[in-house]
Amino acid sequence: MAYIKYYLGSMYAGKSSSAVDLLLAGVYDQKFIVTPTSKVRGFVSRLHAINTLPKNIQILEKSADLPANIFEGPWRTLVFIDEVQFIDDQHFWHLLARAKNATYVDIILAGLNYDQYGHNFSNHTQLENLFTNTQIHRLYVPCATCSSAHGEISIRKWKSNDRILDEYAVLCKTCFDSFFYKKPADPNFCGICQSAVAKQRLRKWKHDAAIIDQYATICTHCYHSIHNYGDTETKCNINYLIHRA
Repeated sequence: MAYIKYYLGSMYAGKSSSAVDLLLAGVYDQKFIVTPTSKVRGFVSRLHAINTLPKNIQILEKSADLPANIFEGPWRTLVFIDEVQFIDDQHFWHLLARAKNATYVDIILAGLNYDQYGHNFSNHTQLENLFTNTQIHRLYVPCATCSSAHGEISIRKWKSNDRILDEYAVLCKTCFDSFFYKKPADPNFCGICQSAVAKQRLRKWKHDAAIIDQYATICTHCYHSIHNYGDTETKCNINYLIHRA
């Protein structure tokens, strides 16, 4: 079995953590993690700092850095490739093509399912087609603004002066579409929940289009739910729901 698992989901859903746990549990002669940002951040996932991983796991920045002879054996090799939504180079696809029927190499992937516009990434369908439904493990977190457990699209948090933060909230598809694309029937009401009076403005995350300076008018509850997303209480709730699933 060349393809083991594809962890697909939103930010904060535990994609990388689940993949690393699977990698650690596997019995292989060689283990590699391919991730472009871990050496800068100091961790592979929020639960796995680089300095806590076994020394026999090699961390690489791109798939082209993998040894050329891993398919030749006789050593059994497990490769985890993270952030696959951003990878579309020929070496990556060649690696996956060779691994499909490989005897000595198994592959784990992890990646986001939606981009900043609520659309699937360009390589989404091609990657999904490599795996069976039982091999694709979809992960979700609670929506920031409603009771849905299927939060899957990330939006940036913004300060009042529009300074970009490297912090995000996650919305379900319904709340995201209401926030990002739709206008409430009554402009005095929240653009997300459509029921409470709108008293706050939140900038939309769309940097490369004319909509960059447009805002959604939302209620105080939705505004604070987004800005408080990821605090200690929210993280506990997220972890609780993930581990229940």
